[in-house]
Amino acid sequence: MNDSNQEGQLNILGRPILVPLDGSEVAAGILPYASQVARSCNVPLVLLTVVDSDAIERPTSPLTLLSLARDKGPNYWDEIEESLQVSALDSLKGLASRLRKEGVAVEVQAALGRPAEQILQVSEVVECGLIAMSTHGRNPISRSILGSVTDKVIHTSKIPVLTVTPERGKSYQEEGTHVTTVVVPLDGSELAE
Repeated sequence: MNDSNQEGQLNILGRPILVPLDGSEVAAGILPYASQVARSCNVPLVLLTVVDSDAIERPTSPLTLLSLARDKGPNYWDEIEESLQVSALDSLKGLASRLRKEGVAVEVQAALGRPAEQILQVSEVVECGLIAMSTHGRNPISRSILGSVTDKVIHTSKIPVLTVTPERGKSYQEEGTHVTTVVVPLDGSELAE
């Protein structure tokens, strides 16, 4: 499989770059890198925030559930989930506006569910050519350097995943450096190539 064009640049075949964000500065550290790749390849970014359905605390007591349904209406939890998605979209729209001023085409999406699963699903539905994510970068020895979501995406994605540590993202923003080298680890398998 050849993923480069005549100039040796990454060829993502005109397909969008998915950038999952969680509202943190750590996650946003990938934006300068993803923006540079998007401009270079003339493809849009798709900014995605996933509202983690497992993190929404729902009462478990049947009496509490009945009381809420009576007081707030039967669609109360659906309305909360929708409100969280609207809030996530509003946050992404601000980032998208800034990126558009920098000459990057941007779309925004919000999803509800388990973050890694939703990231992979959106990448397939939108037919992305690349997923760009920041890592947690806590400890170079521990598995938490990636973060569990990034780790799951890297290991299950059918498309390339670009990751950047928060330290690199911060230095990029401060120094204005450019991506000049990309390390692509291969294990000799057909899948890796």
